Amino acid sequence: MDMRTALRAQLRSVRRELPDSPALIWRGREISYGELGGMVDEQRRRITEQTTGDEPLGLLAQTSPEAIALMLACVEERRPFVLPSAELPGAVLETLFAKAGCRYRVTPDGGAQALPTLEPDPSASHVPLGPDTVFMLTTSGSTGVPKVVPIRATALVRFTEWARKRFAMGRETGVFNYAPLNFDLCLLDLWTTLSVGGRVTLVERTSAGNARHLLSLMTETRPNLVQAVPMFYRLIAQVWRDTGEQPLTSVRSVLWSGDSMPPSLLRTLATVFPSAHFYNVYGCTEINNAFVNELAPSALPSGQIPLGEALPGVRSLIVDGRGDLIDGPGKGELWVSTPFQTSGYLAGEGGERFGPHHMDEDGPVYFRSGDLVRRHPNGNLTLEGRIDFQVKVRGVQVDTEAVERVLQDQEGVVEAGVVALPEERNGHRLCASVRIQPEARINGLVLRKLCAEHLPPAAVPSSFEVERSSLPRTSTGKLDRKVLKERWSSRV
Repeated sequence: MDMRTALRAQLRSVRRELPDSPALIWRGREISYGELGGMVDEQRRRITEQTTGDEPLGLLAQTSPEAIALMLACVEERRPFVLPSAELPGAVLETLFAKAGCRYRVTPDGGAQALPTLEPDPSASHVPLGPDTVFMLTTSGSTGVPKVVPIRATALVRFTEWARKRFAMGRETGVFNYAPLNFDLCLLDLWTTLSVGGRVTLVERTSAGNARHLLSLMTETRPNLVQAVPMFYRLIAQVWRDTGEQPLTSVRSVLWSGDSMPPSLLRTLATVFPSAHFYNVYGCTEINNAFVNELAPSALPSGQIPLGEALPGVRSLIVDGRGDLIDGPGKGELWVSTPFQTSGYLAGEGGERFGPHHMDEDGPVYFRSGDLVRRHPNGNLTLEGRIDFQVKVRGVQVDTEAVERVLQDQEGVVEAGVVALPEERNGHRLCASVRIQPEARINGLVLRKLCAEHLPPAAVPSSFEVERSSLPRTSTGKLDRKVLKERWSSRV
């Protein structure tokens, strides 16, 4: 039995064996596995009646039970699908659908719409989908048009098996799904949970920024596992302090990824989730998860959190700027190979980021992450920033993410973004946008003093902007530094 067939059988058996058990919680209502199965059958009927051929389908969907039923229906019909952010501009969506070779755009409530003027991109064959491709996600697009990332059934099944065991997930497990459907965190939130018969609390995208609603939803649905980016936890911690809500004792696992977690925020979360263990998870869309660090509430670190242990089957290298391996302590780019990774981007893009290391041509295919890590004398790995966030200011190398971490650890700061603008005299000048809590009394002088106390002079931003509204985000929820840079460029 091939892996895609095995995945279909696994999902079917859960719906057949647990028809009355809750699969989804949506708008205060439980949707059973039996109901979800009926929704899947309806979406299958639409697909077979409204589309022809076996090409991938372009899904345009926000989080909802109907959208999840549509994804499961595609699996049942053996139709790979590409799932970009529904918030992307129309021209970008068409480009992504062309890269994936889609002839139909499909929505959960409107059925399929043919794309007669959209010719499949012939270069998409550079990385063929293959018979075991289940679906395709996209990168954040922070450096241009997002890239299409095929997810194989083999990789998905391996990941769900690991996640189920690692976090003790089963039929009684409730998971809080905050991430959008197109985000790779849903490989655990949705695919793993539904494959073991658990229940998923879905967050509507229109409510994703409403911290009071999110806290109330967790209190009502009592999940056991919560996974999100640190921005989510900042919102939860603030409203929890303001409202004096009871601790969320049902939660036993708190996971975060995609950004650094300030130690002060982590200490607050230990009070919000007193029964939980905390997990720093490292990964990205291309490789899924690669490292995990489990932290007990009684042993939370006061400094930077290491990446932790490699997942089973994961191999990694640290490579310096010349391409040579760093065997001992030192800092360089992290190369990772995982059992869950994609074979490459579609349309022949970014091929240089996948391949063996030149000193081990017969070794595994590594993904060049673009992340800078440091190996310490004790063997721990810590994330030091991104290669593309390294800039020179007055001849000094500065990491803009390191500046962001200092700002985010200030009490009263919700989020921070630092960008570097070219400057003839100094090479670059740093500009910081900081979102603060409504009652916080923080201005540029306070932030400048904070940076001066914790950073070298060249890393102190020249300009500060204090806001009370959210900073711009990409389609996958990451800070959109491109938009921030455009804003600052128009002012200075």
